[in-house]
Amino acid sequence: MFKKSNSKEKTITIKAVYPISLEELSVHVLKQGEDKSLVFNLLNNKPEVVNIKIKKVIKEIICRKKLNIKIKRILFFYNDSDNYSHGASYFKIKLRGTERELKKIAGEDKICFYDWNEKN
Repeated sequence: MFKKSNSKEKTITIKAVYPISLEELSVHVLKQGEDKSLVFNLLNNKPEVVNIKIKKVIKEIICRKKLNIKIKRILFFYNDSDNYSHGASYFKIKLRGTERELKKIAGEDKICFYDWNEKN
């Protein structure tokens, strides 16, 4: 997935935040038919399981967009609500790639929140 770049662009690492609705998260981490509230149990007691599942989701997005980006780390950060129907989970994510590639998924109105005007 992570190929050597032929260009002379410098590779950088950024720390971004990946948001996902609790409903969508449950689709990725729970078996079909399981009680949706179990997503909170996983986040609170086994966040490492959720981190692995979300890493796969982000890898799929990177592959689909044909980007040369590597996920260095992903960690559950927090939920903005305990209400399953309108809450979201946030994950801290460390990404490595060229600035041009990273800007395709990280920034304002992208899949990951990142402020390019601030240093990490």
